[in-house]
Amino acid sequence: MVPAYLQAVYAVTDQAKAFGHRVLPNGTELAGHVPHRAPEAWLHELFAPLAPIELAAWEQALGASLPPALRAFYLHHNGLNLFSCTLALHGRRSGYERTGDNARQPFDMDDLNRYRRGGPTAGRLYLAGNADVLWLSLDLRTHAGQRTTAEGTVVQEWVSFEEMLVAEVQRVAQGFDARGRPQSLNG
Repeated sequence: MVPAYLQAVYAVTDQAKAFGHRVLPNGTELAGHVPHRAPEAWLHELFAPLAPIELAAWEQALGASLPPALRAFYLHHNGLNLFSCTLALHGRRSGYERTGDNARQPFDMDDLNRYRRGGPTAGRLYLAGNADVLWLSLDLRTHAGQRTTAEGTVVQEWVSFEEMLVAEVQRVAQGFDARGRPQSLNG
């Protein structure tokens, strides 16, 4: 069963299928071919899910259990690159191929948490970065979400991962037209 918050995300990403849709052999779904960005560019990349055993190994490596909603998310998608990577929810990479379908993988969450400016933050898991240099993260104790600047200033807070993901997808969507072209929010 698809959770309601993912249905809200799909309501946005499915609109791009009108100008292209492809499912790769590994299950990754591409929606909205945007050749104005690059010949093989897609507006949305919804990565195939992690297998439960992969997710369990990841949690063991993290030394913590993921919040239930985030765990369920990764059983649906191993990350998302939305709006030409304007919003990129990180996942687990299995390799670093540079060409072909296997090159389409999420940005690596371990790298995000290990190497972002300021380094790892105890009790906080960074999930996404975007073109605005804003970070999305979850408190591993309360499961509350935050959007912060690169300097660490809190810009927005949510009570849950689900609320945060839907709000961010809808916020970023406002910056794109119906054909996936960036548009000014100022006019």
